[in-house]
Amino acid sequence: MKIRKTTKKDLDIIVNFSCKLLLEHEKNFSDFPKLSKNFKKEIRKFMEKNVSRKNTVGFIAFEDTKAIGFILGEEKKDYPVFAKSERPTGHVGNFYVEPKFRNKGIGKKLFAELKKWFKKRKLKKAEVGVNTSNKKGRKFYNEQGFVPYDERWRMQL
Repeated sequence: MKIRKTTKKDLDIIVNFSCKLLLEHEKNFSDFPKLSKNFKKEIRKFMEKNVSRKNTVGFIAFEDTKAIGFILGEEKKDYPVFAKSERPTGHVGNFYVEPKFRNKGIGKKLFAELKKWFKKRKLKKAEVGVNTSNKKGRKFYNEQGFVPYDERWRMQL
């Protein structure tokens, strides 16, 4: 298995994995928002715009020539009301490994590459959003050193 940084040429791979990720979440987590009919088109537009900015990075894992997983990360500026030592923050974005390649350490290796990128940019902390129903995701992030620090609550109107 090899891991490399994404390029603009990887847009189709990134969009494909992002769509698979969203579909899995919609299927597996009852509290996950329903996807729009044109979500694939919207993901492509979003990724075209955001994936090649200088404050974002992606890594793709390959088995031979087949893409088997990816992770996206971003350096985000925080609100200026916080001390400079609190800013900026690394954010883990979309993160997906093909089902048949899961539980083989690929996710850990992808995250390790992103963590190196965060450290190279001198970021002091990283954050990730994970669905409260996603037990495997929560366990994975906890094993990587993440701890809960904030909660978002939702109500139906």
